[in-house]
Amino acid sequence: MTEPAQEGFTLVEMLVALTIMALISLMSWRGLDAVLHADEQLSRQARQTQALFNVLSQMGRDLELHLPPVLSAQDPGAATAVLPASIRWQAQGEGPAILMIERRADAGAGTQHIQWRLQHGVLQRAMSLAGTAYPLPELGPLQDVLEQVSAWNLRIWIPARGWQSWPWPEQAGAAATGIELTVQLEGQEHPYRKVVMLL
Repeated sequence: MTEPAQEGFTLVEMLVALTIMALISLMSWRGLDAVLHADEQLSRQARQTQALFNVLSQMGRDLELHLPPVLSAQDPGAATAVLPASIRWQAQGEGPAILMIERRADAGAGTQHIQWRLQHGVLQRAMSLAGTAYPLPELGPLQDVLEQVSAWNLRIWIPARGWQSWPWPEQAGAAATGIELTVQLEGQEHPYRKVVMLL
């Protein structure tokens, strides 16, 4: 009796099947790599957006707690100063733009100095300990709070004049009632904006 012939795959069929599986594996790996890369990029952007939100919120808080102007008969120009003496913006030449604020401390009584500056693409903040008498304690070390910043700017709102960029008008005729802070991130087309009302 003759044994039935055994049927199987030929060598060519095996090679074709292995080639197809290799192509499918390669495409799957590339797809998975693209998904992982997109997830990492989204996570990085989310962290940067959260950090930017925190920075703008902190800037707004610092400005909201600024010391109000003290009007004095000995200083008649204080009533028409463009900005309160407790808020100073320095943006001159090639040096870094600096925002200096004298504000009430968050907890308890006292006053503290705050400084914001952009240095080599990094936005930094320094603060002093709260003091109850002048001179106030010196500023502490600058802390990096936001990286990949290409520019930041400050404008003020003067009634009947609108938004004014630095340098402010010498004869504004009225004090600023609002401040606009803008932060431009590297690779972003539009800056982020925070407006604070000056009370």
